[in-house]
Amino acid sequence: MPTDAAPPPGSLTDPAVTSLAHDLGITLGEAAQRIGWQSAVTDDVQRSIVDELGDRFGGLWFDTGTSRLTIGIVSPGASPVPAADLRSVRSAGLAAVTDTVAVQWSAAELDVVGDELGAELVRVNGGGPPCALAMGQVPPLNAVFLDVPSGPLSAAQQELVDSVTARHGTKVRVRHVPGDGYFISH
Repeated sequence: MPTDAAPPPGSLTDPAVTSLAHDLGITLGEAAQRIGWQSAVTDDVQRSIVDELGDRFGGLWFDTGTSRLTIGIVSPGASPVPAADLRSVRSAGLAAVTDTVAVQWSAAELDVVGDELGAELVRVNGGGPPCALAMGQVPPLNAVFLDVPSGPLSAAQQELVDSVTARHGTKVRVRHVPGDGYFISH
């Protein structure tokens, strides 16, 4: 291997591994293992999980503290299905490093809200003051965020903030942020 070639992903000299080890205060071996877990979640694995759960799929993310795969499952009034009971997780060899959590909203429901809000943001941010509303979907919090900057809002922007929270309730969370804002696609 040439000396200027990048280290293989997940190796002890991989920058992702060394950064994770440094950031979390863990060993390089633990960091490499966690990066390996993340690498195992391919698009095919994610599609299999979504297909298996259907409209109960509430999102997929890696826990920031443990790097474990976490799957949100819409489970009103009940505990979610254990990760080991999910065929897609077992077949990917991820059952031992996956947790499931109950969530209120499915990812599909949040996608609809995000798509609607994204289109509205383009409309209300265009041609207004240099202060822009922003949004993004945050699976671990099972919500779409609407970032409202501290600068002055146009009448259309303020109307959108008021109407979206009234219409969608806890599916949308408003965060007040310093500055002029920016647009984040979900």
